[in-house]
Amino acid sequence: MHALQCWNKSGSWSYELEHTNSNPNTIYSSQSDLPSWVNNVVIRCEAQDIWQTSYDNAMSGDEDSQASATTTANTARDNYLSGLSITY
Repeated sequence: MHALQCWNKSGSWSYELEHTNSNPNTIYSSQSDLPSWVNNVVIRCEAQDIWQTSYDNAMSGDEDSQASATTTANTARDNYLSGLSITY
């Protein structure tokens, strides 16, 4: 797999997994039809965004705040993932 493309054409979503070889791309009509590993990758990317946003918001710029910001960000990410029954 190379990429997951999500398209919204006239209010209708489609999801396309692009292959890196000569196989034709696989198209799904709904997100629930995607393989579970694809959803897990998307969720983990969302969790990383949550971590980064939380870290940036908690970081005040000095070294003492870095450990606290990391702990806050880790907790935010872990809470998001555990709410979806995924462990980090």
